[in-house]
Amino acid sequence: MKRRVLISVLLLLVIAAGVPLLELWIKCQRPASEACVWAKAYLPLSVGIGAVIGVFAAALAWFILGAGKGK
Repeated sequence: MKRRVLISVLLLLVIAAGVPLLELWIKCQRPASEACVWAKAYLPLSVGIGAVIGVFAAALAWFILGAGKGK
Protein backbone atom coordinates (compact mmCIF):
# COMPACT_ATOMS: atom_id res chain seq x y z
CA MET A 1 0.00 0.00 0.00
CA LYS A 2 2.75 2.47 0.91
CA ARG A 3 4.66 1.61 -2.26
CA ARG A 4 1.55 2.28 -4.35
CA VAL A 5 1.07 5.68 -2.77
CA LEU A 6 4.73 6.64 -3.10
CA ILE A 7 4.96 5.66 -6.77
CA SER A 8 1.69 7.40 -7.63
CA VAL A 9 2.65 10.63 -5.88
CA LEU A 10 6.12 10.67 -7.41
CA LEU A 11 4.66 10.10 -10.86
CA LEU A 12 2.22 12.96 -10.32
CA LEU A 13 4.99 15.33 -9.21
CA VAL A 14 7.33 14.42 -12.05
CA ILE A 15 4.67 14.93 -14.69
CA ALA A 16 3.05 18.01 -13.14
CA ALA A 17 6.18 19.98 -12.25
CA GLY A 18 9.20 18.20 -13.67
CA VAL A 19 8.23 18.08 -17.33
CA PRO A 20 7.33 21.80 -17.68
CA LEU A 21 10.43 22.87 -15.75
CA LEU A 22 12.64 20.60 -17.84
CA GLU A 23 11.15 22.09 -20.99
CA LEU A 24 11.82 25.59 -19.66
CA TRP A 25 15.40 24.68 -18.78
CA ILE A 26 16.03 23.23 -22.25
CA LYS A 27 14.49 26.15 -24.12
CA CYS A 28 16.17 28.81 -21.99
CA GLN A 29 19.74 27.78 -22.69
CA ARG A 30 19.75 31.10 -24.58
CA PRO A 31 17.59 33.38 -22.40
CA ALA A 32 16.93 35.91 -25.17
CA SER A 33 15.58 33.32 -27.60
CA GLU A 34 11.97 33.38 -28.72
CA ALA A 35 11.51 29.79 -27.51
CA CYS A 36 12.52 30.83 -23.99
CA VAL A 37 10.10 33.77 -23.99
CA TRP A 38 7.22 31.51 -25.09
CA ALA A 39 8.17 28.81 -22.60
CA LYS A 40 8.09 31.35 -19.76
CA ALA A 41 4.77 32.73 -20.95
CA TYR A 42 3.15 29.31 -21.11
CA LEU A 43 4.69 27.90 -17.91
CA PRO A 44 1.53 28.29 -15.76
CA LEU A 45 -0.56 26.65 -18.47
CA SER A 46 2.00 23.84 -18.87
CA VAL A 47 2.00 23.15 -15.13
CA GLY A 48 -1.81 23.09 -15.08
CA ILE A 49 -2.04 20.71 -18.02
CA GLY A 50 0.77 18.63 -16.53
CA ALA A 51 -1.17 18.38 -13.26
CA VAL A 52 -4.27 17.10 -15.06
CA ILE A 53 -2.25 14.55 -17.04
CA GLY A 54 -0.31 13.66 -13.88
CA VAL A 55 -3.50 12.92 -11.96
CA PHE A 56 -4.64 10.50 -14.66
CA ALA A 57 -1.19 8.87 -14.81
CA ALA A 58 -1.05 8.56 -11.00
CA ALA A 59 -4.54 7.01 -10.90
CA LEU A 60 -3.56 4.57 -13.65
CA ALA A 61 -0.38 3.63 -11.76
CA TRP A 62 -2.41 3.22 -8.55
CA PHE A 63 -4.78 0.75 -10.20
CA ILE A 64 -2.06 -1.12 -12.10
CA LEU A 65 0.05 -1.58 -8.98
CA GLY A 66 -2.99 -2.76 -7.02
CA ALA A 67 -4.32 -5.08 -9.73
CA GLY A 68 -1.96 -7.92 -8.83
CA LYS A 69 -3.28 -8.21 -5.29
CA GLY A 70 -6.26 -10.37 -4.52
CA LYS A 71 -9.08 -8.97 -2.45
